[in-house]
Amino acid sequence: MIREQRYKEILKIIEKEEIISVDKLSTSLNIPLTSLRRYLKELEFRHKIIKTHGEVRSNKTSLIVEDYLDNKLIINVQAKQLIALKALKKIRPRTCIFLDSGSTAYYLAKILNPDLRLKIVTNSFLNVQELAQNDHKDIYLIGGKYDPVTSSILGYQAINDLKNYAFDTSFIGINAIDDENNIYTTSDEHAQLKIQVIKNSNIAYGLVDKSKKHSRSFYKFASTSDLELIES
Repeated sequence: MIREQRYKEILKIIEKEEIISVDKLSTSLNIPLTSLRRYLKELEFRHKIIKTHGEVRSNKTSLIVEDYLDNKLIINVQAKQLIALKALKKIRPRTCIFLDSGSTAYYLAKILNPDLRLKIVTNSFLNVQELAQNDHKDIYLIGGKYDPVTSSILGYQAINDLKNYAFDTSFIGINAIDDENNIYTTSDEHAQLKIQVIKNSNIAYGLVDKSKKHSRSFYKFASTSDLELIES
């Protein structure tokens, strides 16, 4: 009976927080980590929770994880193309813009007219290829560590590189938005890069289709007060 009551207490906190570290949960409940891990193992066996990298989350939470870019390019294509068309209207000729990695930003890269004479900075190999094929002249790929999942550049060097730029407009990929208007991405490296871009931008736009709403991912990097959303 005492054990079942403890399970209920653990679940109550996890469902309230939705995502919580094991250490924080141990402190909140005043349970030794060794005991807590036994409880969590049983709750995971009962499919009540999901454990990920030192954190636990409720099995009721919609959590978005990163998928390979090739897969994302063929999902919700019409919605992403509509977002790209809306984003295009935000761009003024002869300005400096940042294009994030991600499938929606790629669809924006596809429709950018070289006659706009833009300076385009990106961390995406796919964007560079598309822009070069369309005869854009001023394309800048930041340096850093290559991420094969998103076909993009990340890491400490990438963030340092970004500090040298001032963007008139930036277009940021979003993995999830929760009901409290918090905006998420799938890793700390992605989050830090996006935060730096927002800091260096006169105006930052978040590109988000409806499938990303009412959900969370691993890292919160902004709220809707930090950037203007362009939605499908």
